[in-house]
Amino acid sequence: MRPPRIICDENGLLWCPHCGAQMSRDERSLAHHGGFFAFLEYSFENWPETYQEFQPINREHLRGWALVEAGHKSVQEFRFSTRTELEMAAAIVRTMMAQEALSGRFSRIETVRSAKMFNLIRPASIKFEKLGQRKFNEISEAVSGIVKNITGIGFDEWKAMDRHINKAPRRRDGITIMPPKSKGLTYA
Repeated sequence: MRPPRIICDENGLLWCPHCGAQMSRDERSLAHHGGFFAFLEYSFENWPETYQEFQPINREHLRGWALVEAGHKSVQEFRFSTRTELEMAAAIVRTMMAQEALSGRFSRIETVRSAKMFNLIRPASIKFEKLGQRKFNEISEAVSGIVKNITGIGFDEWKAMDRHINKAPRRRDGITIMPPKSKGLTYA
């Protein structure tokens, strides 16, 4: 499935296909960014315990894993002259990775069998300053597809559910609470 494209109207204005917000040439959509993280939070809370390949510790851990799976990653290469050096360094890096995982950061080691090297794989940044909306759309769609294959719910399905749920009054301690009014950060 092709990801939705940024819409350009007859006046040359750009519109986000996810939230409908007007954008400059490649300005990031705050609503889409926020929706992406809210979707990941929902996905984390509903992650199947039976999925053996990966179990996230928190939303950030899931975000990192999903970004790497989607191909949005940074690769740091480590080369060594002997196999012993490689094994010692890999043990140190694995300890560092375990400490990072406790704080929710994702990383993994990929070894190359024929060479005395390994690659440390981490998610690449999705900061506003480092990533335009077009690329963020591609990454968001890829992450949505990966999560949908595992949980059965993608970003679009989640948006439809979220809208339906947030329109209904909720009860807390016997008091009916109406959903908050939009602050202009809605997503389409």
